[in-house]
Amino acid sequence: MTLAVASAVFRRARKDKLIKANPVADLADEVPRRRRPEIEPLERAELDALLAAARTRLDPGDYLRLFVIARTGMRVGEATGVRVGDLNLRDGYAIVRRTVDDTHGIGTPKSGKARRVDLSPQLVAALWAAVAERAVVDLDPIRRRNAWLFPWPIDPERPAPVDRFRRAVNAVARRVGIARFNLKLLRHTYASHLLVHENAPPHYVQAQLGHHSPDFTQRVYGHLLARDRGRYADRLDDAAAARLKAPPTA
Repeated sequence: MTLAVASAVFRRARKDKLIKANPVADLADEVPRRRRPEIEPLERAELDALLAAARTRLDPGDYLRLFVIARTGMRVGEATGVRVGDLNLRDGYAIVRRTVDDTHGIGTPKSGKARRVDLSPQLVAALWAAVAERAVVDLDPIRRRNAWLFPWPIDPERPAPVDRFRRAVNAVARRVGIARFNLKLLRHTYASHLLVHENAPPHYVQAQLGHHSPDFTQRVYGHLLARDRGRYADRLDDAAAARLKAPPTA
């Protein structure tokens, strides 16, 4: 039994008044924490190659689902669980309200609450086209709001399967030479590109991903920011300083 499991058992026993105190509560600080492996996101060229190959090798619905994940950082279950009524394409955002799993069905997001996710202009255009092609706008308001964005072709009243989609995308990734790929890597790639390449503040990325705090986002992706220090201190120099001669080298 691990310390975490033992602590959970004792916490429950204390809550049920079976014991007076958790005997392992003070041990957590004495046990070294397992180091989280550093995340290595996809390079932009790798992501572009994956999306280009997926456009021709996946069916349109699966490609759009992949595009949604790549452009929003949603978890695969969250993207699969989007209903048409969760989209506000005029204002460019979606509300993540649920997650879908082939085994456990429909549930709440990992954070336990809904969140707003911004949609890029390219993604908005792709979603407009997909919704229009399915003639969802012709449905009555309730059916339109509840229609799955990615329905199961066999039964449109149910969301599309997740595991089959995951296998299809993994096959495309292998074909373009991304051996270490899994769908969660797209979420990490989205976050890292916003933080490192677009200089997005951590609290924005935290809100987009549904992390519980910006500090958590910083811990997960801080090693990427440390690599790209950017010499921001250089930008404090004024124009006059730029005309100064560089010091002689030894």
